[in-house]
Amino acid sequence: MDKQNLLDLKFKQKYDAEDKRYLLMLLSIRMKQYHEQNKMVTSFDPKDITYQDGSFDFEQVKDISPLLVNDKNTAILHNIIGLANLGFCLFLPDYDIANGLLERSVVSDRFNSFVTIFDEIDRDYFKSVLVDARNSGELPAIPYYYDYAVQKEKNDTSKGQSVSLIKATEAGRLMTDNKEAAFGNIFFFTTIVASMLIGIGSLLIFFLK
Repeated sequence: MDKQNLLDLKFKQKYDAEDKRYLLMLLSIRMKQYHEQNKMVTSFDPKDITYQDGSFDFEQVKDISPLLVNDKNTAILHNIIGLANLGFCLFLPDYDIANGLLERSVVSDRFNSFVTIFDEIDRDYFKSVLVDARNSGELPAIPYYYDYAVQKEKNDTSKGQSVSLIKATEAGRLMTDNKEAAFGNIFFFTTIVASMLIGIGSLLIFFLK
């Protein structure tokens, strides 16, 4: 199917809270992968987050460099705040995300007035990012939303895993498997080419002798 962004999908209007949690978890997984590749997301605008062939992704990604941020931790901090801010705007009633995201300072200052827009299990995470981390400049103990959700639900033995967490886990596993498969294909191809070159080199040496 053609690539569509969150505005094209009317994601805020058409999808429920569990779907929004799933989106944020999946984007958290993807963002963490970019950080592991020394890359950072440079836009969390809904028009720059797209869906195609079963996957959500960021359209604006760049290498982490001194031209953008001071260090990698700062890049991660900016990114987790950006994603949490997107989450705030998705859950905030009557806010049209077509207008772009709210200013992070406004969200931080007014967070306590709107904390109930989040599921109770998620409130500590969004406060730790949108208020505490933003004001201190320090990463929270668990920076990534998906990792937080896994840890929180693992500790809460009275509840089973949410549908959104299960879906995000499966999607994340598929993303990792595809990455490993791609690496395996590249490695196999490189090995074949190297073997051919060695073989050709051996023949040339034989004929020259």
